[in-house]
Amino acid sequence: EIYRRGRNEAGEASSDATIAAARELSSRQRNRYRDVLPYDHSRVRLLPLGSAAGVEDGWCDYINANLVTAAHADRAYGPLPSTSGHFWQMAWQLNSPGIVMLSRLVEKATVKCHQYYPDMRHPKLDFPAEGLTVELADLQNHGYYLTRRCLLTLTATGETRDLVQFQYLTWPDFGVPHTPGAFLNFLMAVRRPGLLSDCLNRPPIVHCSAGIGRTGTFALVDVCLALLTQRCRQLLAASETAQLDDPLAAQPVDLGHELRLLRRHRMGL
Repeated sequence: EIYRRGRNEAGEASSDATIAAARELSSRQRNRYRDVLPYDHSRVRLLPLGSAAGVEDGWCDYINANLVTAAHADRAYGPLPSTSGHFWQMAWQLNSPGIVMLSRLVEKATVKCHQYYPDMRHPKLDFPAEGLTVELADLQNHGYYLTRRCLLTLTATGETRDLVQFQYLTWPDFGVPHTPGAFLNFLMAVRRPGLLSDCLNRPPIVHCSAGIGRTGTFALVDVCLALLTQRCRQLLAASETAQLDDPLAAQPVDLGHELRLLRRHRMGL
């Protein structure tokens, strides 16, 4: 009953959202799934890097990604071979400090995401159409997740940015992480280098395959834990000032409300 009510509320919250850009002919081949499309009001719009010539040459600003302001992050799909360059272009454009990947490349013999990032065999990837190169600087194996430090370079100017990718390995599609503790440890690992600390100015990119199930769960847990931390600090401050009746400090975190806020920005969360 709770699940059914939540899905109904999600439909009501997004009933007035449009997806016109995703249905354009030039956009269709950039979607991994035909039934998971970004809302127009929150979608990321790609901009040409270095030169505006592309605008006059039939430039397409579409990528299947939404800026979810409730979570202060960019929620996206798993890139295709033809959209990997767009993905890195988005990372550069948003000045993202990192990427959180919540899927494997292949799960149950089904391709869930193209390998858009460099590895030990191919430590440098070139994306000439976007004017970017991506080079692997470091790889760390933590058992159930990996971290990759990448150098993203704008070839026109030589400007280089440092970016870290976290890949969770043991969260199956339509399933759950193998233990809650492992997932929370992963979330803390993502937070530690500051990926989630300046999300308004430098939003991280979070994705799985469709960019809804695991991606939405990660967002909801992160938001709720941040709110709980805030409430605890408010309660501590209230106790120190003998204001234990502070209504804001005592207010519980409304998980349903936070979920509805997330669902206003991306289909299927």
